[in-house]
Amino acid sequence: MIYYVTSIASYRKFFFLLCKLVLANPGPAVTDKLYASNFANTLGEDKIFLTVAEAVAYCSPKVTEDP
Repeated sequence: MIYYVTSIASYRKFFFLLCKLVLANPGPAVTDKLYASNFANTLGEDKIFLTVAEAVAYCSPKVTEDP
């Protein structure tokens, strides 16, 4: 399911659908705008990841890498 978050109200609706929302690989301009709009605090700084692999590992904690 693809759901676009366009406001804090839609984020709350999305949150109540029991889905996880994480951001992966945001560029510097996006990161600056997230903090300027205070959305990073609403979302949670622990849900913003520099790489897609980190986001996948966070969402799927049972998946482990092979040695």
